[in-house]
Amino acid sequence: MRYRIHAVLLVLLNLLNLLDAVFTHKYVSSGEAYEANPLMAFVISLGWGWFFVLKLSLVFFFTLIFWIGREHIVARYGTVILFVIYSLLAVYHLYAAPAIWAALR
Repeated sequence: MRYRIHAVLLVLLNLLNLLDAVFTHKYVSSGEAYEANPLMAFVISLGWGWFFVLKLSLVFFFTLIFWIGREHIVARYGTVILFVIYSLLAVYHLYAAPAIWAALR
């Protein structure tokens, strides 16, 4: 994988993480959903500011590690795998979740 593509994927990964955090805030704070991750549910109980700081910082930290180790195959595959996971999560948030919540009302 060329370094430029790797860098773009890492930036997009952070943007997708931000999108996930915003949608999580929207759904959980409105009572339409709950946070399934016990660690993040605990952090949300401390306050949304802590949730955003921790969620964004953790993913940024790992993308930084993936960039530093970009020559290693684990970093390259890890980047692609996380990008695919967060992309699917974004598709879920944008398309599937609103239809599911509307059907449950």
